Amino acid sequence: MFTLVVSIFVVETFIMVALEGVEPAGWKETLADSSLLTATLYAILYFILFKPLVVLIESYRHKEIELKTHQQHLEQLIQECAVSEAALRETKAILQAAMDQSPTGIAIADAPDGALRYVNDVGLLMRGIDRQEFVNGVGYDQFVSDLQILDFDGHLVKPTEGPLGRALQFGETGGVEYVVRGLDNDERIVQFNAAPIRKETNEIVAAIAIFWDITERKRVEEELKVYQNHLEQLVQERSRELQETSLRLKKENEGHIKAKQALQESEERFRQIFEQSEDAIILISPPDNEIIDVNPTAERIFRKNKEDLLGHNLSSLCDQQGHHQLECALEQIILDNFPGLIEKFECLLPPGDIHILSFHGKKIRLQGSEVIYTTFRDITTRIILEEQAREIQARLIQANRMTSLGTMVSSVAHEINNPNNFLLMNAGIVKRSWEDIAPVVEDYFQRNGDFAVAQSLWSEARSFFPEAIDGIQQGALRISEIVGNLKAYGRDNRFQAESQADVNAVVQLSTSILNHHINRATHRFRLELAEDLPQVRGSARQLEQVVINLIQNALQALPSPDCGVTVSTGTDPVSGHVLIRISDEGTGVPPEIANRIMEPFFTTRLEHGGTGLGLAISATIVKEHDGSIEFESEQDKGSTFTVRLCRAAVPEITNDQRGTP
Repeated sequence: MFTLVVSIFVVETFIMVALEGVEPAGWKETLADSSLLTATLYAILYFILFKPLVVLIESYRHKEIELKTHQQHLEQLIQECAVSEAALRETKAILQAAMDQSPTGIAIADAPDGALRYVNDVGLLMRGIDRQEFVNGVGYDQFVSDLQILDFDGHLVKPTEGPLGRALQFGETGGVEYVVRGLDNDERIVQFNAAPIRKETNEIVAAIAIFWDITERKRVEEELKVYQNHLEQLVQERSRELQETSLRLKKENEGHIKAKQALQESEERFRQIFEQSEDAIILISPPDNEIIDVNPTAERIFRKNKEDLLGHNLSSLCDQQGHHQLECALEQIILDNFPGLIEKFECLLPPGDIHILSFHGKKIRLQGSEVIYTTFRDITTRIILEEQAREIQARLIQANRMTSLGTMVSSVAHEINNPNNFLLMNAGIVKRSWEDIAPVVEDYFQRNGDFAVAQSLWSEARSFFPEAIDGIQQGALRISEIVGNLKAYGRDNRFQAESQADVNAVVQLSTSILNHHINRATHRFRLELAEDLPQVRGSARQLEQVVINLIQNALQALPSPDCGVTVSTGTDPVSGHVLIRISDEGTGVPPEIANRIMEPFFTTRLEHGGTGLGLAISATIVKEHDGSIEFESEQDKGSTFTVRLCRAAVPEITNDQRGTP
């Protein structure tokens, strides 16, 4: 303001001095008027000097406010940079800790010379050196100089040809399995993965290698194939996560989100395998054996809902005996850190069914915690089939023995027949000789009295000698008849379409062969044969086998000799079939097995030598004869088996046979 007043005064003085010589004089007085001059000068100075000055001051004030705004923005940016730098350091620390604590070996090499700037403790341990022996900046080729790295064809692999060398030279990302041979010729299989680390300009500045010993995994690859695939995927995902984290340290949040998504995908894959497994899978917490997860197969096998199993121990799975076996197996897994196995054990399941299960268990790490991974498999059907196979094999062995016995019986019958014929012939000679000698000896007795004969007296011997000779002769005839029946029964007599058989003769021969068994099994055996039975179409020998099998079964069903067996023949007036009935007063056929007694190898007398083939063979023979076997049975009262056979065709009588008048 002071400058403004002075300026006005100077201008006013200048004007007055300048107008001093100007005419007319009225102008001087007018301009000399102080008020008018001052107002005029103020107006001039306002538009010329003061107004631009005010505008300048306002502009300055706006600039000052804008400057303060920029200052605050810069301070905010500085604070954000400080926060970002702290986050970067934290991320770097997390990454460093992750690499230090990684269960796999990790190495970082600079490009292009391959100098190692970092190797974690696991990598040093796999190399066989400690942290003090490791020299930072040593070349990768020198780091592995005393190791032989071979491919699976046995060819030596140079360090520059491996994943780390190719990542440094060509920017390739990849992995490969090598056989690593140490100084002691100990060979280990190692998985190598490597990836380049690039600047934003895509220039390769370093490479990271991840490697781990997979010898043990290879050894158990078949057993843990599913889990190996899962672990390989998990390792690859973690490798990618580490690579992305190392390349994008400034985008930590995005990296964590991707890692979380990858983990969720991995868990989903594991969950799908877990859910779709055909074995029952149960995860157990080691301290208290608490069930922490089950799959649907476990719910189906143990017949309980998942909610009923979670949080409980193994006692909720099966009965006390099965629970005790599982507890012992889990104790072995926990103490010995070794897989547990129960090949088979019985488990009582609701609503009271006994099933046979197998058990496998192994301790694993899941989400940072130790759990026991157990699998159960229901092998009830397999065990039953194995037992049935063993039973069938035993029956086949027994059937083979019976076949061998039949061959031997036929041979023995032939060997007995020769001396028996000699005995029969001599018995006739002795009988005829006795008839000639007896009168002479009797005459001697009448004249001289009694005398000793064969540790007896003649008066006694003359009566039992003829009986003894007749007994010898009848016994020999009986032996000859039995041998003849055995030979006839064993003779191959295949069924022919034109063959005919007499049913009564078949039944009589069958009972004759079984006479000894009949007398030993029952005191009440009856044979009721109908007269004038028609011939049936078929093989007499095969039908004898059917009757013998049915009579034997009837005899074996008798609880005591006081129970009887009746064999009868007859005809059905409705169908015209010829019938053979074998009825017993035995224990009867239980209803639950009635529909199986005709099955091959089915028997309830396996421990007594039964083969389960008698009824099956009989049913087959009768079916080949276009007949059938029917049976009726009542528990504890007995059974009746009826064989229906077709009549033989009656030959047509021609006029020549009838005769013509």
